[in-house]
Amino acid sequence: MKEPVEEQCRRLYTLTVFRIFQNELVQSYNYLCLKTHEEGAVSRFWVRKESEKHAVTFSASNLSSSCSCQMFEHEGVLCRHILKVSRDLKALMVWSLREAASKYIEFGTSSLEKYKLAYEIMREGGKKLCCQR
Repeated sequence: MKEPVEEQCRRLYTLTVFRIFQNELVQSYNYLCLKTHEEGAVSRFWVRKESEKHAVTFSASNLSSSCSCQMFEHEGVLCRHILKVSRDLKALMVWSLREAASKYIEFGTSSLEKYKLAYEIMREGGKKLCCQR
């Protein structure tokens, strides 16, 4: 069964970038996630597979995440580590709309119509997430 985020990203990314995202999503199932610290709305996690280990920080106040691998900052695609934490938190793909949408445009993977679609999808996802809490 496909995850909702997979369908959303299929509509947003070019085919090449979507395949990279899809691989990250599949690989995220091979990792373990351990919460190591929580202070207010900010939680820190170790996401690991065998000897590979990455630090992920999640802020519930603005639904943003960052990872020590910095894949999103370098390639504009969510990494397997953030996807693992997001799935574990049931907050998959609802974060940092402005950064994500601007990355799509910056990398030439989107148009104004797709930017608007991304904005609407993220907005709806944020509303659903807030209602679940």
